[in-house]
Amino acid sequence: MKKKLLIFAHRGEARAFLSKFHFQSMSFLEGLYSCADHFLLITGEGPWNAGPKLALVLGKLGDEISEVINLGLAGALRESIEVGQIYKIRTVYLEQNSGTEFSSHTLQEKGADLITCHSRVLEPSLADQLDNFAPLVDRELWSLATVCSKSGHKLKAYKLISDKVGETEICQRVKERADEFSRELLNFYVNLEQTVETKTVEKDWDGFYFTTSLRNQREKLLHSLTIKHGTLEKVLEKLELSSILNEEVTPKKKASILIEKMKSLLNPVQKELQDSLQELSSDLIGAGAQVKFSSDFERPHFHLSAYIERQEDLVSLIKAMEEFEYPRFIDIIEGKDLNV
Repeated sequence: MKKKLLIFAHRGEARAFLSKFHFQSMSFLEGLYSCADHFLLITGEGPWNAGPKLALVLGKLGDEISEVINLGLAGALRESIEVGQIYKIRTVYLEQNSGTEFSSHTLQEKGADLITCHSRVLEPSLADQLDNFAPLVDRELWSLATVCSKSGHKLKAYKLISDKVGETEICQRVKERADEFSRELLNFYVNLEQTVETKTVEKDWDGFYFTTSLRNQREKLLHSLTIKHGTLEKVLEKLELSSILNEEVTPKKKASILIEKMKSLLNPVQKELQDSLQELSSDLIGAGAQVKFSSDFERPHFHLSAYIERQEDLVSLIKAMEEFEYPRFIDIIEGKDLNV
């Protein structure tokens, strides 16, 4: 029976897989492991490590491999990309002198595009240039895709977004959260291998009005919730659709309320964090300021911006800033002010 080949750049990303599937090392190549139905390869960082190492494995074991699956971390080049989410990769490009290599590779999934870079992207100016080509960035996938295109093996890639390019102390935070990231990748992969029934009929949504964006969010959240709670019926029961439908608001507003309830059900701690921070910053927002907290709600800082047109605007903003409870902000970030 042929096996799937799982590929990781770093051992930290693969740690949960090595434990879950009881892999044994293979003497043929350092970083290569085998179990009953998988091979696993740790390539090392960068395209010049990943590609040659995969080529060696496919040259030796290619007939025993059914498909190649790359799982790992990627950075976000675009604000719309959510840190902590896992994205399927559609097309991969290669960065060359802040541009792209002519040759790109289309993978086996519909999803986001990604650009592979020779070195780590630490400067926002470079990130802005690369964002013209793809919203995600890594350091290995293009070389893996090149090797697979020559060998004829199917390649799929799934990337967990660990950070937004330009954030400080990225490398240290990623190292500290390596075990957590590995578990998230493992849970995603295990669930990917299972068939999850999340299909609903239109009558389930009578009384709601979903825009295309809200509908996409609904289906994505519904899939995750069904994995978490076991069956679609349990999810719909927990959502208590009738209580939302009884609210005296527009059908579109009801759809928005439902989406927020689904997010809360999926991740109650994060929802409590968001609500607490929203309440804490309400005076700043009322004074016309935009308050942006770190995307993972873990860092004790936030970005504040405001458009000042009159003296009164400045006075109002200064008053709101003086009254902002920074110690409470720290308590919220550290989980001391939550009810969950």
